[in-house]
Amino acid sequence: MTREQGRRSLALTLDFFKEHEGRHRSEIDEITVIHASRDKVHLSIAFSRFRADGTRFASLRALWVMARVDGEWRRVSVSNMPLEYLLPEDEVKRLKEARKRLLRVRS
Repeated sequence: MTREQGRRSLALTLDFFKEHEGRHRSEIDEITVIHASRDKVHLSIAFSRFRADGTRFASLRALWVMARVDGEWRRVSVSNMPLEYLLPEDEVKRLKEARKRLLRVRS
């Protein structure tokens, strides 16, 4: 995947979450360093997603790998737990159908 394809994919994903999930913002709840060296860090990150009215609708965990690349710290890998594990089955189905419709419209 090129950088431009990655940017488009991320924008599409963020638009999807805003439109169909009601996500207004995310907030980091906790960061735990799992492993660290001079040029690389593995992090466990707990975060929450909120709607515009301030209600929290999801709490998730992610693993991030940060590395020093060309002298700058960058996120080089992320693994999030999918929302399917956290949402009721009917909500998962509704979100998947909405994502399919959105992908058809944008392609």
